[in-house]
Amino acid sequence: MELAKHLNQKELMGLCEWLDFPQEVNTIISRVIQQYDFSKLAPHFPLLFQVSTGEEAVKRITAELEGNPDGQWIWLAVYLSAALYTKEHYREKGIPDSVFRDTMRGCFRLFLYEHRESYGTFGFDRAYWPFRHISMHLFRLGTLSFEMRKWKDEDVLSVHIPSDSNLTEENCLASYRNAIQFFEKYFPYYQYEKFVCSSWLLSPALRDLLSEDSNIIKFQSRYTISDFDEENESYKLWLFKRRDCRIEEFPQNTSLQRKAKQYLVNGGKIGAATGWFSAKELLM
Repeated sequence: MELAKHLNQKELMGLCEWLDFPQEVNTIISRVIQQYDFSKLAPHFPLLFQVSTGEEAVKRITAELEGNPDGQWIWLAVYLSAALYTKEHYREKGIPDSVFRDTMRGCFRLFLYEHRESYGTFGFDRAYWPFRHISMHLFRLGTLSFEMRKWKDEDVLSVHIPSDSNLTEENCLASYRNAIQFFEKYFPYYQYEKFVCSSWLLSPALRDLLSEDSNIIKFQSRYTISDFDEENESYKLWLFKRRDCRIEEFPQNTSLQRKAKQYLVNGGKIGAATGWFSAKELLM
């Protein structure tokens, strides 16, 4: 895997436009491609394509970029170059381009807009995550994303909930069934029995804040909770949009934000939980 193969204006700008990146970001990436010497990152680039070495690649590239004011954009250019390799692998397997586009939009484009919602400007601060997409272990299939991974020493499909997910029962059921068909067709060797999800959205505390007919409660009701960490604060990013917020700074733009803030002020803890359900349930 040679970093330089796809690292050119034509291919990267074409991908950015296909993924509907904001023009402001396209301009920055175009500038970075011309100005930065990517050769120092080339030795680490192939590590992004294996989930077992992805974290090491992130560690090494991040160290190389430390202190560079364009570091986040250089990272994004590296990932986009890698995504073009991944697109070739999708086609080799016969996976539709639509799945590739949904998967990469649900990663790169979504992260850009999440950063703007949190900080007011576009940015890319999730370099620790996309190697899962690049290595073809994680796919967006409808409103949910699914990752092949180990959980308690068994192969499972890990369920991820993108921030733009519409968690109606209909949408979620369609995603689960789509995942079963997708992995059976394109990864028939991957044998799993469970869907597993770890998220603040599975927190039992939410039952005190939401009605039984809410989409979140319906979503979590499918899962058998195996672990609950009441000290987990991941909800800060996903519910209140900033990890570094203090309780008094939490926004109150939605009903759930207002209820959750009051719940926390009163000493409650939201935390996060891990749950599972059998894939066979969807085949009955």
